[in-house]
Amino acid sequence: MKIIFYPKASYLKYTTVIFYIGLAVSIFLPSVFSSQSFAALSTVMQKNINASEKYHEDSSFLTIKPYQATLKATLDGTPFKGTGTRTLTKNSQGEWEFHMSAKIAFFSIKEDSRFRIENQQVIPLQYCYKRDGIGGKPADTALFDWKNMKVNWQNKKRKWSFPLKKGAMDELSYQLQLQSDLQARKKILVYKLVDDDEIYERRFIIEGEETLKTDMGLIDTVRVKINRDDNERETWIWFAPKWDYFFIRLLQKERGKSYNIELKSAVIDGVTVTGNTKK
Repeated sequence: MKIIFYPKASYLKYTTVIFYIGLAVSIFLPSVFSSQSFAALSTVMQKNINASEKYHEDSSFLTIKPYQATLKATLDGTPFKGTGTRTLTKNSQGEWEFHMSAKIAFFSIKEDSRFRIENQQVIPLQYCYKRDGIGGKPADTALFDWKNMKVNWQNKKRKWSFPLKKGAMDELSYQLQLQSDLQARKKILVYKLVDDDEIYERRFIIEGEETLKTDMGLIDTVRVKINRDDNERETWIWFAPKWDYFFIRLLQKERGKSYNIELKSAVIDGVTVTGNTKK
């Protein structure tokens, strides 16, 4: 699988952090839906709600808006000098293009996804992943052949394919679907993801609400956790309902380390994301 949670020891710290920037830069996140839509976390006010009762499914129509966002990362509270950006735009054919880039020291990651929306479902068309620097690899590109139900992968060295499943999405575009489902108050958050040579499931559970203190001010969020069978690593993601469940923060704990990705700034369809109050 392309996403490596346990990089080789020689560059464990940098590759792990840049992965999380990549995950969050694209994260989940990150699409933005219609309506209205972290730097240093120091105060969190837990509201202790019953999430399963709080969120009731809403089948209202969802649309998306273009945006630009920047992120920052810390490892065990120590800031990393690097950049993380993501953008969502619509091309002349009416398709959406989701771009992510992350760079720390001598590592960089770029991801691109092109997709369309049909009946509130993300339909991926093309996905590209590239990693430069130590541990770099040639760009992998996946073409989704929905007519013949195949995923066709290729890079400079080889070409390969395997069967496609209905509802399957790439590692980038599914994040849009997650936000869409959160906005629709869906309780079941399960996604089929296409990797290099397989399709696997990623599950999420809604834990509750928190108000985060951010550089943008206080922001009310919904906290979601990746549901894994093992406890070796735990991952939480915070989304802002006011901003159409836009990504605010990602925290992962594994092997005694804590990796934190935070939204630094974002502009959604020309509107700057702000908190309830300024710091």
